[in-house]
Amino acid sequence: MLYYEVKGSGKPVVLVHGFMENHKMWDFLPLDESEYQSILVDLPGHGLSDSEFVLHSMEFMADEIMEVLNRTGIAEAYFIAHSMGGYVILALMQRYPDVVKGLTLFFSSPFADTEDKKMQRLRAVESAQNDLDAFINVGVPNLFNANLIQDLKDEIIIAKSWAKEAALQGITAAILGMRERPDRTDILLNTTIPVQVICGSFDSAVNTELVRKTLAGYPHISIKELPIGHMGHLEAPESCENLILQFLQKKYIR
Repeated sequence: MLYYEVKGSGKPVVLVHGFMENHKMWDFLPLDESEYQSILVDLPGHGLSDSEFVLHSMEFMADEIMEVLNRTGIAEAYFIAHSMGGYVILALMQRYPDVVKGLTLFFSSPFADTEDKKMQRLRAVESAQNDLDAFINVGVPNLFNANLIQDLKDEIIIAKSWAKEAALQGITAAILGMRERPDRTDILLNTTIPVQVICGSFDSAVNTELVRKTLAGYPHISIKELPIGHMGHLEAPESCENLILQFLQKKYIR
């Protein structure tokens, strides 16, 4: 069972963190103060949730989130999902299409890994197993806008602290799970729910250009691009908060 927290009251919004993060990443977005109910989860092997298997598939993690929703009596919700969390919620949309009533895809994409990326994932597993501290110290800064690394030292320290709260098995199991995920572009293009996509011009983890080319022009999809890297919640928290709240207030009215 995943660790989770429920805050506030109102229409439920489920917040799903990314790789080597946990529920703390959503501190910039106090939705419970905006008449929403926040459900914050820690994915398997991250934060306060135990690691279960050698490979944590996106489908397995989606099922774990459904268990949280069943336990809290939530039949449907809006979802905000960062990076790997977006992969998980797209799997949830495929498995439980009536549950997701809206989605903010937060520095994430529906695409599968390329063959080159799959090879990188295997090298990442080996690197993490050989020296986890070095893996974190090298990998986390690469997620930020490379042009502003010196200005983001404090934010990088915060992101590293979250990564160090993840279990080694949880980290490697998530890497292997991301490696095996299928392309779910059709899920986004064919859904009838409102979808917000927030992306970064300097995101080294997501192909922002491909996201725009693939998803632009669909009336149910809103794309917003910021001049930042992959970690919008730390690089530009106020801008991200405003974009999310504006979309929620327009598309997910109480």
